[in-house]
Amino acid sequence: MTYLKYSSLLIGLVLTVLFFVGRYQTTKVEPIKSALVPFSAHSAFLETRSGRVHYLDQGEGDVLILLHGTGYNLATWQDGIARLLAENYRVIAIDYYGHGLSDRNHGFQYGQELWAQQAIDVMDALEIEKASFIGHSIGGMVVSRIAVRFPDRTNKIVLLGTGIAMDPMQYGPVIPGLGEYIMANTKMFSPAFSAHQQYALERSYELAGTRNSILIYLRRQYSIDGLTLLHGTFENFSVPALHIHGTEDESIPWSAGRKLSKRTGGVFQLVENAGHYAHIEKPAEVAEIIQSFIIDEQQLAHSD
Repeated sequence: MTYLKYSSLLIGLVLTVLFFVGRYQTTKVEPIKSALVPFSAHSAFLETRSGRVHYLDQGEGDVLILLHGTGYNLATWQDGIARLLAENYRVIAIDYYGHGLSDRNHGFQYGQELWAQQAIDVMDALEIEKASFIGHSIGGMVVSRIAVRFPDRTNKIVLLGTGIAMDPMQYGPVIPGLGEYIMANTKMFSPAFSAHQQYALERSYELAGTRNSILIYLRRQYSIDGLTLLHGTFENFSVPALHIHGTEDESIPWSAGRKLSKRTGGVFQLVENAGHYAHIEKPAEVAEIIQSFIIDEQQLAHSD
């Protein structure tokens, strides 16, 4: 009993020290208070009712709104799939609040509900009445919430690499103290990223508040946000849904994506030899699947 008591005290002390060390280190690696210029000539800033949003807007036609995964930004859609989709559609991608170059704000409750409302605020600012939504990883959760809360603003939704499963890379960050230390000393990187995508990612992580906003969300994801997804959200929308998953996804296994598709009643499509970033690794194939679905979801058969 005494051993357990002292062990608990020691663990608590270590986590407390890591918390303050991580917070101090974060101030050193996040020197920029606010973004002044966009990532590229194709992106810009947009003032909405809830804050300033960094966004990409290219192409003409029916609107597709692209929502990225946790910790990333709109650049993950560039250099490939955004350009391909923009050949036939108006493609809009946004940085979530707390991500990329969009606003950080102590008043924000970073999470799926905030980002769902942010997407609608962007539509209103651009005077867009209705759109189809494509979400990567946690973005799939966000587009599902949009389909439930705003069915009159939603045509179809695509969930890419989304499933009810815990990414092994997120085990450490959800622990208070350890998370602060890990985030202050971790570089976000994937060999799938282009030079521009990596540059944009590194730049966004220099903005003050980035790591804290991500930690807040990660912890909500496995508590408040996560609990609301156990039952209800995926059964409560009626818009057509497409689930795309890479067969080699090590973050969210494709079996979790397939299981989720049964809850939504959506179409499930595998992309062979692709991982969690199928839209980066195989942009042409993923773009073709998405466009076939947007044109007519019946062109795709349900996978067993």
